[in-house]
Amino acid sequence: MIEVLVVVLVIGMSAGLVGAALWRSDGDSLLAEAERLAQYFDHAGTEARLSGHAVAWNGESAGYRFSRLSEEAGWREIVAPAMLGARLFPAGVFIEGVHGAAGAPRDAMRLEWSADGPRTPAAITLAMGPGRIVVAVPLVGPARVDQDAARPALRSEPR
Repeated sequence: MIEVLVVVLVIGMSAGLVGAALWRSDGDSLLAEAERLAQYFDHAGTEARLSGHAVAWNGESAGYRFSRLSEEAGWREIVAPAMLGARLFPAGVFIEGVHGAAGAPRDAMRLEWSADGPRTPAAITLAMGPGRIVVAVPLVGPARVDQDAARPALRSEPR
């Protein structure tokens, strides 16, 4: 009988842990997407430096894709490595805006990295419901997530 109780207890605890891992608040989803995007921006910069070919990020309201510049074919969408493949945001997450230097809104949702780094600093605001998170891409240093920014901050140093 005790063995059955132990098995039921283990199954119950496992189900509770899985349920807790699967349940995310809107803020958690938004933060996860912002952190993922910052990592992809860093990877895009590394890809441009290592390959010697410019890499671009093209944002759309519901997602984004990366492309690489080649001398023969111009801009081509990246399909491998998979990290830089096209991605759709989870339901409810969208790009609210892209801002350039001094927080000025940019018309195009596009960033480019040359072999020397990002061509211009930028900040991308992701939104989900009332939540807003900024992913800042400085000229020097890694992209970073700024949960407290009401407007984009484009400094090179983290807060």
